Amino acid sequence: MKEEYAFLYLCLAYVPIWLFIFFKRKDLRKKLIRTSIAGAIISPITEYFHFKDYWTPPSVLKYGYIYLEDVIMGAMIISVVATIYETVFSLKLITYRKEKKLRYLFYTMFVLSFIAVYVFTGMLGVNSIFSYCGLFILYAVIMVFFRPDLIKASLWSALLSWVIQMVIYIPLFTFFAPTYWEKYFLLANTKYGITFLNIPYTEMLYFITIGFTMGIFYEFVSGKKRVKI
Repeated sequence: MKEEYAFLYLCLAYVPIWLFIFFKRKDLRKKLIRTSIAGAIISPITEYFHFKDYWTPPSVLKYGYIYLEDVIMGAMIISVVATIYETVFSLKLITYRKEKKLRYLFYTMFVLSFIAVYVFTGMLGVNSIFSYCGLFILYAVIMVFFRPDLIKASLWSALLSWVIQMVIYIPLFTFFAPTYWEKYFLLANTKYGITFLNIPYTEMLYFITIGFTMGIFYEFVSGKKRVKI
């Protein structure tokens, strides 16, 4: 296994999970596909600042700041995190209440997030990983404030997101690509470069906070809730 391709291997490791959910839960296929498309579009945009101050991973195929791995990663992670809670606990989606104001609120937050990251990271110099993690936490708090019924799903999605990450990261970066972060992690040898089992704590923070938000955003926007099958 070539260490420089670890980013691609990481992306592909989520594919079996995606396929499992797709074939096991026909009722979640629409949600899975929609969140995959959203993730594939958004991820290359959010990585712009990451490549400047967080990491510089090699890519098998890229065009400027657009990496093939980012497209795959965004599609896989967002969709898996968005559906893993109901998959694990055998839940289904039903209509709860459709409120246009909540949908518009989320879209407004989404647009403002780009401005916020530009201000905090581009102008004030806050590392992009902390800007994004802070936004994920803030958005989760706002969504739970308007939809308190989503707090359980948010917390469980965060935990499951972290568990899946560790299952993939530990063998990949401990045994197959042990020096990967030393080479491509821009926070290595800084006070933020602390690792556990050769995995940066910032990576774990990122996946946990992604879970907080991505585990509930679809229900928040669509006005749906999860119930037992």
